[in-house]
Amino acid sequence: MYTDPSGEIAFLAAVGIGAAIAAFTYTVTALLADVPFSVGGLAKTTFIGAATSAVTFGIGTAATNLFTTFYSQAAFSAVAHGTFQGTMTAISGGKFWSGFASGALSSIAASAWSGGSTTETNFETNSSLTEGHFVTTTYAHQGISGAIGANNVAGMIAFGTVSGGAGAALTGGNFWQGAVTGLVVSGLNHALHQIDPPKGKTKVLKNTKEATDYYKHGDGSAASLDKSTQLELHNSKEYLRVVRRLISGVANNLNGSFDVDMTYKVFHVGRTNVNYSTNCAGGNCTTTFTEFVNDGFYDPDFISENILGRMGISSSKPDGLGPNLERLGGKPYMYIPSTFKITYPNPGY
Repeated sequence: MYTDPSGEIAFLAAVGIGAAIAAFTYTVTALLADVPFSVGGLAKTTFIGAATSAVTFGIGTAATNLFTTFYSQAAFSAVAHGTFQGTMTAISGGKFWSGFASGALSSIAASAWSGGSTTETNFETNSSLTEGHFVTTTYAHQGISGAIGANNVAGMIAFGTVSGGAGAALTGGNFWQGAVTGLVVSGLNHALHQIDPPKGKTKVLKNTKEATDYYKHGDGSAASLDKSTQLELHNSKEYLRVVRRLISGVANNLNGSFDVDMTYKVFHVGRTNVNYSTNCAGGNCTTTFTEFVNDGFYDPDFISENILGRMGISSSKPDGLGPNLERLGGKPYMYIPSTFKITYPNPGY
């Protein structure tokens, strides 16, 4: 079965549907309103419809990539859709706020209908701060569809379409134009992302087998490590030691770096590097960790490295992404560093 890991099929579908809706609307308007029809006008309208749909689809992808909480994603999508649709309406000679209202309300309606989830990672510790660990929790937000037992895409599109029309009408615009905006926002953004969630083009590695397969069959481009690997790093003794010292006020340095040996738990990561920096203001401190720094999947022949390399044979010495110690015809690649922040009461820094 074919999957769409990059989301390109869904994107192209959104552009194609948007162009078709624009062409259909232009043609029907010309026929019913006795407006002159021209091939040039049809082509221009179709192009604008395709471009608008591309941006609309992209807003949903950006919201997913930028935020991990449902409410943040919904708020970002509403403002972005409102601003874009308002701008397009103004360019077309209409009212900005009419377009803004239809775009924002249809986005809010679609989010409210479908619901979503929030993922949070928190540090749990005892009162003396001597023990602790990171816990990742996912919370489900039931939408209107779940509450009434009508969890379907058609309901989302209908609710978003009507809300878009209502938003336009309430701000002095045309209900039907607002409804078309609502149809585009709810259908080509929210619905398509629900059917085919955006995964991005960056390879995300979940385990050593995937890391090895990507080494053997990938193109050498950098890859990301998944959330479970990041959580394993967060709960390493080295990482927890730094966190406990920071939040208890006994850290000697608020900025620095440290190594974590993950070889026995996450073999393809092995020993990795973490940098951190801390800013304190307003009674709180925030420490930002940059993880898997200058790390990647390369030099996999550790047997030759530890035997021949130690004997002084230059071709068996580690050289990062260079030709040494590369086997199986694979292409070495780097890991994309991840960032993680913790905020805690200033213990006296």
